[in-house]
Amino acid sequence: MLDGTQKRVSSINSPHELALGVAFGVVIGLMPKDSAFPWMIGLVLLLSRGNLLCGILATIVASICSPALDGIFDRLGLSLLSLEFMQSQYAAWMEVPWMAWTRFNNTVVAGSLFFGVLAALPVYLLSQVFFRVWGIAIIERIMSIKLIRFIFGNPDSDSESQDPSPVPGT
Repeated sequence: MLDGTQKRVSSINSPHELALGVAFGVVIGLMPKDSAFPWMIGLVLLLSRGNLLCGILATIVASICSPALDGIFDRLGLSLLSLEFMQSQYAAWMEVPWMAWTRFNNTVVAGSLFFGVLAALPVYLLSQVFFRVWGIAIIERIMSIKLIRFIFGNPDSDSESQDPSPVPGT
């Protein structure tokens, strides 16, 4: 049987939704923000069932780590943009009027997009395992902080007040 905290958390977000937010956030955070790609992916996050708070936190963490990976993204993007059999496709993409906003011809943007898309599935799976195993314990610890209880209310008093006493004679 589920305890009160687990019922509240599972009714708000499942491990799937939390992990989806983390995966989207990592992809957004790895990319340079002057490209249209992270903004388009952010819109997909907003339209999906992914957890927005997890997405924002993952974006912040990945954005902090991203500059250290720019050298890898640059080499990866250069090798992707140098593929001979893709040159005609790249040229056709660059003819699309809004494609210049994506800055896909930039090696760091192309490399970080490719790396982020490849990393999204492992990040999603690992995050889902994390939230299934430790998610409830972390939420319980966060909910024990007085400031959080003040902001969100005391969950123990809410659960007791929602349990109506039986009405005699029905």
